[in-house]
Amino acid sequence: MSGTWRVVMVVAWVAASGAVAEPPPAPKRTPWTTSRVVGSPDPPSPYVTELAFPRLKFDEPLDITSGPGSPRLFVTERFGRVFSFPVDRQVDKADLLIDLNPHYGRPPRTVS
Repeated sequence: MSGTWRVVMVVAWVAASGAVAEPPPAPKRTPWTTSRVVGSPDPPSPYVTELAFPRLKFDEPLDITSGPGSPRLFVTERFGRVFSFPVDRQVDKADLLIDLNPHYGRPPRTVS
């Protein structure tokens, strides 16, 4: 008898003999009503978020940093573009510093 037929015979015997039993039913859960926790675990944040540069839009930005000794900020996007812009809330356009999109094989998107 070949090895494959032995496996088939053993599986058939186990299935026919009922040796594979169903798992027992899960025990009934008892509701936890003795907790002394009151309120939420963390207090609300005292800070409110707001857009620092509301006129700028980026495609999946990952990081923002300042240049050493420079009054400009640099933003890196997920697929390899790096932008630079002055630290001014009213800035409406970021300058493209480097574009590595061709090396990643993804066509660049336009920034508005």
